[in-house]
Amino acid sequence: MCKTLVAEISKDKLGIWWGKLKSLQEAGFKVEFVVDRLTKVTRSYFRLEAKKRESEMSAKVEAISRELEAMSRELKALQQTVRSYEKHPVMKWTFAGEGLL
Repeated sequence: MCKTLVAEISKDKLGIWWGKLKSLQEAGFKVEFVVDRLTKVTRSYFRLEAKKRESEMSAKVEAISRELEAMSRELKALQQTVRSYEKHPVMKWTFAGEGLL
């Protein structure tokens, strides 16, 4: 613990430390000062993880927002195209050569 930076801690490492600490407490050692420190370290770890997730989510939201804006522009362009063709009748169920003969 003494040589590990909080930024380098993993969830697994915290679990190991808490397990060993629990064993020491059950064996009768007075380790309250270590419990206090590990509690602070654990809170810092989860705060750092939360900030990391927040940053990742913000980046995803920004990317989705940019994509949505692009899609919105494309939709508006398509709507304009559709409106430009509204002057012409839709002949979906007629033969293409009808009226030529």
